[in-house]
Amino acid sequence: MPEAGSPIARAFGWLRQQGLSETELNRLNSCTPGEFLLPEGIYVNTGADGVTFSGSGEATLPFVDGRWYLIPAEIVAAHPELRRDPRPVAQAPRLVR
Repeated sequence: MPEAGSPIARAFGWLRQQGLSETELNRLNSCTPGEFLLPEGIYVNTGADGVTFSGSGEATLPFVDGRWYLIPAEIVAAHPELRRDPRPVAQAPRLVR
């Protein structure tokens, strides 16, 4: 379970407000910039509060501030609101603080 002061708990409090449990937050998969995206993947970045990003088959995660995480498909299925209005990862340089 992330500690209250951990970077994950601080960065993704907005995901808890959308109903994700601590267990689900612990299941986020850390990603490395430059990795190819999963076409149906939903990604979050610690520097982009409240923003989800959508994957595509021919793109990679951009090098931006913050850490990238893939939300496992079963968590996205349990929380369909995560698929509402995801941004393309190409917009990350403008959205990540």
